[in-house]
Amino acid sequence: MNKQEEFINSFRRPKLHGNFILDLNPFTKINMIVAATLAGAFLSVYWSRIAVVVFCIAVNACAGREVFRKFIKLYGRLESFLFIMLVLINTAFRPGETLYWEWWIIGITKEGFLHGLEMGFLIASICGAVMTLYHIIPGKDMMYSLEKLGVTRSASYIIMAAMQSTTDLGKTSRIIMESQSARGVETTGSLKNRFKALLPILFPLLLSAIASTEERR
Repeated sequence: MNKQEEFINSFRRPKLHGNFILDLNPFTKINMIVAATLAGAFLSVYWSRIAVVVFCIAVNACAGREVFRKFIKLYGRLESFLFIMLVLINTAFRPGETLYWEWWIIGITKEGFLHGLEMGFLIASICGAVMTLYHIIPGKDMMYSLEKLGVTRSASYIIMAAMQSTTDLGKTSRIIMESQSARGVETTGSLKNRFKALLPILFPLLLSAIASTEERR
């Protein structure tokens, strides 16, 4: 068996990571996270959605230090932004009976604030679930499990390539940001500077994604 065949066959057998969470069947992980998220969504109370977020954090923590570090870094930034935006928008623009302060089209109400919290916790639980699945299910393991269920190798490859593309885009965006910074483009600092650097980063990233897609054909 040559190196190419050995590499291909490595995707057709399970890989042990030495961790209880990572060594679970990918579909077991999916069922576990989806069940917890649906329970939090349908119960429609704050504590249930907070419990889902805590559960996702605990799962990532049990998956190892590296997985937990990546999850917290990404989840903390994204969810804090979405949560604050949802609370502010609902508090300022959603009508309600208990009005605290009003100016022009802005009206701060108790009902808007509570609805913002409800939406914020819902999005927090959903984002936590999606990011958890992304971090605890390696693409190779997912590919192997799909083939064991009878999915064709072509279809499993497409799914794995799609999962890998997300990781590749993240790495490419960091490289582009460093390149633009070396050219004198300010990519850090105030919100204004970040918006100004968006286009110089976005177009090279888009072209890179198109080129990567063409190479996989």
